[in-house]
Amino acid sequence: MLIDDDLQQLWLREAVLRASSFEVVRAASCEAALSLLRSLPSASQPEAIITDRLSAGAVGVEFVLELRSVNPHAPILVLNRLARPEPEYDGLNVTFLDNPCSPDQLIQLLNETFAGQLV
Repeated sequence: MLIDDDLQQLWLREAVLRASSFEVVRAASCEAALSLLRSLPSASQPEAIITDRLSAGAVGVEFVLELRSVNPHAPILVLNRLARPEPEYDGLNVTFLDNPCSPDQLIQLLNETFAGQLV
């Protein structure tokens, strides 16, 4: 799942992920993402969630906690402009990636994330 309130970034990242053979479900706001997640059966939940730290409708760890209430297991990749993540994210299975990030960095991190799930 890809979440970003910047539609240009959302579409660009979606195109990059699809070009790398990832299936993508997208949402342009935190509310839309949570609504979509709540409507999906457990078997159809996304295997990873990518979001900007400051998306419309929620900020930072509060949004991650809401995501965790709906999908407790999917790794969450947070695009972040901070030098270091806050300690509130500890234990929430969140990986941070500098924003902006290159398409190659995003694909590499997703591949590493999925490889780690197979172990």
